Amino acid sequence: MQTLWQDVRYGVRMLLKQPGFTLICIAALALSIGANTAIFSAANALLLRPLPVEDIDRFVVPVTLREGFDPFGSPFLEYAAYRDRAHCFASSGVATARSFNLTGRGEPERVRGATVMANYLSTLGTKPVLGRTFSADDDRLGGPPVALISYGLWQKHFGSNADVISQSLNLDGRSYNVIGVMPPGFDVPGIADVWVPLQVNIDTLPLIERAATNNTIVARLRPGVSLGQADAELKAITRQLEQEYPDFRRGWTVKVVSLRQDLLGDLEGRVHKALFALMAGVAFLLLICCANVANLQLARGVARERELMLRRALGAGRWRIVRQLLTENILLAVIGGMA
Repeated sequence: MQTLWQDVRYGVRMLLKQPGFTLICIAALALSIGANTAIFSAANALLLRPLPVEDIDRFVVPVTLREGFDPFGSPFLEYAAYRDRAHCFASSGVATARSFNLTGRGEPERVRGATVMANYLSTLGTKPVLGRTFSADDDRLGGPPVALISYGLWQKHFGSNADVISQSLNLDGRSYNVIGVMPPGFDVPGIADVWVPLQVNIDTLPLIERAATNNTIVARLRPGVSLGQADAELKAITRQLEQEYPDFRRGWTVKVVSLRQDLLGDLEGRVHKALFALMAGVAFLLLICCANVANLQLARGVARERELMLRRALGAGRWRIVRQLLTENILLAVIGGMA
């Protein structure tokens, strides 16, 4: 251990003796390692990290389509029809993305969120890290003002305090009691920080409101049911709806996509390829930087040839010299990585 400490001290002295060489090597390593870390972190967060939903491949999202238009959300009308007529789903729920004015906790802030049916969250099956999710009583018409918050909002506005449950949250001028904190990365039906219960009987809404295409349906497939089978069944139901509501449903159809595809969107395609292309590019950059540092080390080794020969003549073993040089390189790598 003593000789190792001597190697480290001597290595530090040698690096300080040639500050230009040392700074160039550290800068090259720091830039290349930093670029690799940044790209990998982005790819991990967007593509590789598992979404916080168990058995996610069994979940699907029906997307409303109309020729000449971008895909729409789904109306309550469709959800009710799928709920009552479809045999491919074990359970399903609906949510509506929206935003809220958050006040009473520092500066007023606009936060993203959603109003959701209780069975939307029970269908997904994601457990909160604190508290509970919505019950049927929470979701009834005239139910209590309760809310779920995201992990990020919990950290930002409540300081990760475990006593957050039952604390109040002022949204759009109304006070809600916090009943749960959702896990990190739970962004459904989109990026969200707050969820409140829908508390609406969708079957009694006026038709114009039931036909609005601003909702997201999520459903769990029954065992043995494929995505294609679900798509075919829902297309048949939408044809029935077109006949029943010709003024609202003419020319509309549906496409069933996986929940993963719905959440990631283009990241499953073009952005997915672009991220991995960037990962390959920065990996190649790291390889080039390592090659350049190796060349600098070779040039430095030639300049130190006399010193090394003198140490050899004074009795230093070959392994002792190699260990010293290896220690210097490890010091460079560690400092470059930390930078």
